Amino acid sequence: KDKRIGVVGLGRMGANMARRIEDFGYTVSQVIIGGFGHGLAEEVGASVAPSLKDLTAGSDIILTVVPDDRSM
Repeated sequence: KDKRIGVVGLGRMGANMARRIEDFGYTVSQVIIGGFGHGLAEEVGASVAPSLKDLTAGSDIILTVVPDDRSM
């Protein structure tokens, strides 16, 4: 549970996944802003990464929750 988890894509599904990760005692360290934005980052105690490069550099595990191949 000491791994830093970054989450990319904070729409409805990504936001709920980030909340659930925190509920189980893991740390969501950084997020890339999506539909729920800064409020979700504050809620789970994460920082908002300014770029995907920054998120990957500051995370041990990265979850992507995007709607299609183009977004990926």
